[in-house]
Amino acid sequence: MHMSSRMLVCIVLMALVASCGDPVGETQLLVIQELGFGSRTGDEIGGMVVAQGLDVDQRVSDRTDSETCNTRDFVSPEGIPGVDNQFTFLYDAVVGFFQDGTVEGIVQGSINEGRLLLMLEVVDVDDTQQDEDVTVNLFLGEGRPDIGADGLIVPAQTFDRRTDAETVAIPGRIVDGVLEAGPFDAIIPMAFFDVFFDLDLHGARLRAEQNDDGSWSGMIGGGVEAETLINVAREADMRQEIQVTAAIMAILPGYLDLGYDPETRRCTQISAALQFRATSAFLYDAPAVAADDPLEDPE
Repeated sequence: MHMSSRMLVCIVLMALVASCGDPVGETQLLVIQELGFGSRTGDEIGGMVVAQGLDVDQRVSDRTDSETCNTRDFVSPEGIPGVDNQFTFLYDAVVGFFQDGTVEGIVQGSINEGRLLLMLEVVDVDDTQQDEDVTVNLFLGEGRPDIGADGLIVPAQTFDRRTDAETVAIPGRIVDGVLEAGPFDAIIPMAFFDVFFDLDLHGARLRAEQNDDGSWSGMIGGGVEAETLINVAREADMRQEIQVTAAIMAILPGYLDLGYDPETRRCTQISAALQFRATSAFLYDAPAVAADDPLEDPE
């Protein structure tokens, strides 16, 4: 086949333009397989209690810090101070009302049934070890996942994107292979006691890193309004014989450490941390049909 010189020049020019364009970073999509509340480990480092969580407010607080309502921060298992997770005290105080594994089982069941498909899309990744400019898209997926012998979502499944749920774009970076993103506000469907509700996180941060088997482990930490937790407790009391609202209202004020109001000199939020494990996933190209609330109580 004869090719004219003019056509050859056009092809060469198009190739040059394409090669000179801005490079497009890689994208990795994850679906969360496990989700639970971070806890204290029972250890101490340098006189500080060790707990799972993140430094949400970017400060190391002690009993003299009025802007965190005189609460003392934890230290991470790696020895990093400033961890905010006062919710761990509240959780420990009320979880004893229930049989072991009840709270965790409700959350895991919601994930495995496809009612809570929380997805993380990491885009514009130019270097998986050091990248100062990436974006993490947090959104809900739709579909019925296959579950493996370990009781978790099988990797590399394809889901729809929930069209009736917001996508939160979070600025982030990768430092020494660790993904860090935030701060951001997000609504995460969650379960506490036997009540499904929207967990509204304020000033949240995310940290995650890849495991040897290809899965990811991480934390999401942020502030939760005290009013939200009290409303959840009241809803739980109406659904069960066990009454927890009185205990929460008695304990909660002493652990509020975020959302400081300078006029009242009080905090309105409690710091909390969600620990997660995620695996690879894909999205269908066709837009999904809007569905009902994935965590809507069947009753």
